[in-house]
Amino acid sequence: KANLEHQEKFEADKADKISKIVAEGSEISALDVWLNRICIVGYKLDGKLIQLHEAKMNEQQMLSRFVSDASGKTIVTANGKTFDMICIQIHCAKYGIHLGAVNRHIDILDAFGKVWGFKKEVASLDKLSVALGIEPNKYQDVNPAEIGSIFRNYSSGINRTEESVNEIKKILAYNAEDIRQTEECYYKLNAVGLI
Repeated sequence: KANLEHQEKFEADKADKISKIVAEGSEISALDVWLNRICIVGYKLDGKLIQLHEAKMNEQQMLSRFVSDASGKTIVTANGKTFDMICIQIHCAKYGIHLGAVNRHIDILDAFGKVWGFKKEVASLDKLSVALGIEPNKYQDVNPAEIGSIFRNYSSGINRTEESVNEIKKILAYNAEDIRQTEECYYKLNAVGLI
């Protein structure tokens, strides 16, 4: 009975987390990350785009590589303080991976709220990009809710069709665009002393 009650509480907490994530306007892909796994980690290192993803390696390998690459570096994110880095920390803990010595973490959406008075909950990378005159992500047709299942089906061999390969390429392009936007926003904000 205690196990059943514990399981029911876990399921209720999980459902509450899902409703909070959706209500706060986070990407729906957050559900896969919070409750299951990380499918893709994309970043730039020394000017080179790095995209670690489930079609090529498992979550533990992705996180180990990212932590190794990020050690001693400054990390720049869009909403990373309230989402990306928290997810990475949680999943690193799952595998006993110490996040290491990140030199500094800058969340560009913090500046968005401080400068223009927006609550962080309504800020987004696309809104910040538009405000700064930067082209937003052109891959708006990617459905974040489907990212986890697309990678899972491909990695498990369930769906290795040309269409699924093209879906993964589109997801990687979407991820690369987010990285480009974050980088351009960072440089514009940094140039005028807002970061």
